[in-house]
Amino acid sequence: MYKTLANSTITISVVLMLSFFLYSTELKGPLRWSSKLGEYSLYIALGAVFAQTFMGRLGLLVGFMQSITEPAWKLPYTFGFLAIVLAGVLILDRYNLLEKYSD
Repeated sequence: MYKTLANSTITISVVLMLSFFLYSTELKGPLRWSSKLGEYSLYIALGAVFAQTFMGRLGLLVGFMQSITEPAWKLPYTFGFLAIVLAGVLILDRYNLLEKYSD
């Protein structure tokens, strides 16, 4: 039952999305509505892919942050490197070198 519902949803969505890319005729009547539904389903699909990518990257960042702060002896080194990088960025910003190297 679930597999049939999923397959039919995918099939209908693909047909609607393809009707959105139909530019050879004027969109009137049912073709106009299917084009609009295809556009919205395309927005939903691309938004879901973007959200999944973002959440995956966020999970990688959390894992990395845990790996560099997990043992207690790593914490002073992490803060030391953070202070050095922050000082370097502030110095580059003070002498307007960030704009020079940003391109």
